[in-house]
Amino acid sequence: MDSVQSARTEGRFDRTFFLLKQLREQALGHKDRQELCRVQVEEAWLYHTLGDFNKALRLLYSTERMRKELGDRRGLAEVYNHIGAIQQVQKNHERALEQYERSLSIYQELGLKLEIGRSFNNLGSLYEDMGRPEEAIAYHRKSEEVWHQLNATEWMAITYMQLGSCMDEMGRSDSARFYYTESLGILNGLGRDHMDGVIYTHIGESYLRSGDHAEAVRWCERGLAASDEKHQILIQQNACECLYRAYEGLGMAGRALAFHKRFVLLRDSVFGQENVKELTRIEMAHGYAQQHFTDSLLRSQKDGEADLRHREEVAQERNGRNLAIFGAVAVLGLSGAMWSRLRYIRRSRAVIQKERDRSEALLLNILPEEVAQELKDTGSAQAREVAEVSILFTDFRGFTALSEKLSAQDLVAEIDVCFKAFDAILTRYDVEKIKTIGDAYMAAGGLPMPRAGAVVDTVRAALEMQVFLIERANDRRSKGLAAFEMRAGIHTGAVVAGVVGMKKFQYDIWGDTVNTASRMESAGQVGKVNISEATYELVKHALDPDGRPAFEFDMRGKVKAKGKGEVEMFFVRRRRGEG
Repeated sequence: MDSVQSARTEGRFDRTFFLLKQLREQALGHKDRQELCRVQVEEAWLYHTLGDFNKALRLLYSTERMRKELGDRRGLAEVYNHIGAIQQVQKNHERALEQYERSLSIYQELGLKLEIGRSFNNLGSLYEDMGRPEEAIAYHRKSEEVWHQLNATEWMAITYMQLGSCMDEMGRSDSARFYYTESLGILNGLGRDHMDGVIYTHIGESYLRSGDHAEAVRWCERGLAASDEKHQILIQQNACECLYRAYEGLGMAGRALAFHKRFVLLRDSVFGQENVKELTRIEMAHGYAQQHFTDSLLRSQKDGEADLRHREEVAQERNGRNLAIFGAVAVLGLSGAMWSRLRYIRRSRAVIQKERDRSEALLLNILPEEVAQELKDTGSAQAREVAEVSILFTDFRGFTALSEKLSAQDLVAEIDVCFKAFDAILTRYDVEKIKTIGDAYMAAGGLPMPRAGAVVDTVRAALEMQVFLIERANDRRSKGLAAFEMRAGIHTGAVVAGVVGMKKFQYDIWGDTVNTASRMESAGQVGKVNISEATYELVKHALDPDGRPAFEFDMRGKVKAKGKGEVEMFFVRRRRGEG
């Protein structure tokens, strides 16, 4: 077991699993249930470290059953402590408090000073999670007294770190950083670096709270590097969230998005929907098994005093039987695993939802909804061919000449007004904006998924964009101001669509359909919408809700298009008398 703990501390998890497997086989071979419990607790600790809480929870409940049968009170207290930590993450604070107090009561009954100090630490972290830092500090002071009595220097470092966190919660950043620095100094003096990532990240988060984003980046990058080295998934998650928010504060959107993507992937790998469902199933199955086990004891127990004791256990188990687990991080062993969960559990679900909404809004400004969802679900978005997409191009005529009449600020401001109006029109017609290139605007109907009516909607959107620009030009000219005029072109056909790039990535489309649509725009006329024969065939019979034809057309015949030769083209307009 010493070799297991050594390998675990060094982050050699493959070696740790190998040793634990050997110990498990030996315990089973000798039918040594006490040793098997020890092995399972170590396995549970390791799975917690790696973020596999489903397996950790199964091991803990299995251990609880065996330790009850063995009458191992000390071992039971350890299990209650771990279950309390899981309930704390669920925000089931009353249930967590009940489990922690059961654990503490046994430790006090047995006079186990070290475990009593750990229990005070856990209760302190719970009260901090409940938004009661003053009560949390009182428990941490109790644990501090225990560590002084035992000369438990490493545990003193953990308590200082928790005190620093409470000070941060109370807005006392100077005191918080003092305690973090003290904790780091103690651990470095002991030659222990397994908690460096935790402390570095806390210091970074402290600077983030006070608005010093540059210092937050410096410390959280150190925290991420240390946690990457130790494969500490929860610390990695906290460090990435800190870096995302810090880079966002510095206005570095690209870096912010990169770290936010990694934060979401780390968070969802631990607290994703499938993990939540599985944890819920395990909890409910355990509740049923516990009830069945306890009922069997009651039936077989003839002694009245023992019968009463078992009935009390039944009542205690029933109190928590219907609770569902939504996430789990436990305090296990003397290492940083006990502390690694704290920054996560302090984040309320409301804050998590707010951050999720912000990230989704950011992604949806860059990507179509379906593509953004695929990126979140899988970490990538596959390029795919879509058979019938209507590509719309617009371009301002005489843009270069107009730019000579307007200041740079006025030119950009006018483009911004026009493009925002275009964005709003496309949103109404469910047409996907692809990109802008200077004064050119590109959009597509029927992406990312084909849909009925996309071609008609694209034509309607293009006509409405022309109406907006003509009306705005008339208004500006009446005031003696220069104004834009626009050509627009549409072609419908197959494209390949997907996400390109790693930095400043974007959703884009490729194929001959895109080139042809561009030629429709360049071969068009100001104030009109020019469409290809393929688009014409799809919209020529389109009807308005009143049953009348939606569009009227001017057949242009074959028009020469660069690189395409002569191509059939049509001008499309709204039916006469409309609008």
